[in-house]
Amino acid sequence: MQISEKENKENNLLISSSSIDVQNIIKEIKERIDKRKRDGIYLKGDDVAQLEEIELKLKETGELGQKLLRLNTFATIDLEGDPIVSHRKIAGPVIKLFKKISRVVIRKYTDSIFCKQSNFNSEIISYLTDISLKLNQIEKELNKLKQLIKNNEKK
Repeated sequence: MQISEKENKENNLLISSSSIDVQNIIKEIKERIDKRKRDGIYLKGDDVAQLEEIELKLKETGELGQKLLRLNTFATIDLEGDPIVSHRKIAGPVIKLFKKISRVVIRKYTDSIFCKQSNFNSEIISYLTDISLKLNQIEKELNKLKQLIKNNEKK
């Protein structure tokens, strides 16, 4: 089974001409990035800024925030997987070819599942982050009220 030309073109940037059109290559790369952003594989610029802001706020929430930051690093599932290698001299190339073909066939069915799981994980982390920030805010307000009550009792 061979990889189709379309699949190969989507996943690899091949230059098959002696004259290289840099502008065309840049345009193609930008189109691929935009497509992956639409598919939810890459974050948009606003998302990155928002994540950095949330990360700063979470650091203020103590241990719970640190746990959420760790969870966030594992929320996205890497679809590429480990590199395909074989250290066998004679059978190695055949094994690598079989693994590559198997990966292409299997990924056809699993990528959408893993993308959905990654999106779900990210949404759950987002909700937990919101809850953590709100809890931190409530704790601060509670401490202020306790201090206010304590000050009123002293009078």
